[in-house]
Amino acid sequence: MYAVIGLGNPGKRYELTRHNVGFWVVDYIYSQSGKEQAGLSWKRFEEVDTCLVARSPEPMMLLKPLKYMNLSGEAVQPVLHFYKINPKQVIVIHDDIDLPCGQLRIREGRKSGGHRGVQNMIDMLGGSDFARIRIGVGRPGQVAENTDAIDPGDWVIGKPSFIEEGLLREAVQKAAEALNVLINDGLIKAQNRFNTKVEN
Repeated sequence: MYAVIGLGNPGKRYELTRHNVGFWVVDYIYSQSGKEQAGLSWKRFEEVDTCLVARSPEPMMLLKPLKYMNLSGEAVQPVLHFYKINPKQVIVIHDDIDLPCGQLRIREGRKSGGHRGVQNMIDMLGGSDFARIRIGVGRPGQVAENTDAIDPGDWVIGKPSFIEEGLLREAVQKAAEALNVLINDGLIKAQNRFNTKVEN
């Protein structure tokens, strides 16, 4: 079984923010899977919302941590332990300020790049041997004029503009496609098909 973990912050305040794009992806996968799987629903497991999606050749569990971003790994570790899911079966989906808005990058076994949610996942899993689908949210000044002075921390918990949201919604659908390729066909094929060309 694969564990697909969308990173974000819990609560209404953060629902539509850049930092929650990982939640957007797992919610999108849930909505699409519900059209084919009767009775699909979210269930609470300690401090994580989970949803078991039936798929071939093996099921997939969607997870949304209910602790704040920098404690994501602490929230999901008990679930992974209970279901005996090893890091090679874990896929983390999260925002990335170093990628242009809406672009994807798929990686495995890399450092956190300063992303606190990813770093907590690495700390709690004892290494970085899990795959990541990174979704670009851009930096202040890259996607909107007169935003250069905004602190990056405030930027990611801010709501995207209308144009940005359109790019991110497209990226959410692509990330869901990339997830299927990653699981079914492996890392290299997923990278070749979905990674942007410019290395950051």
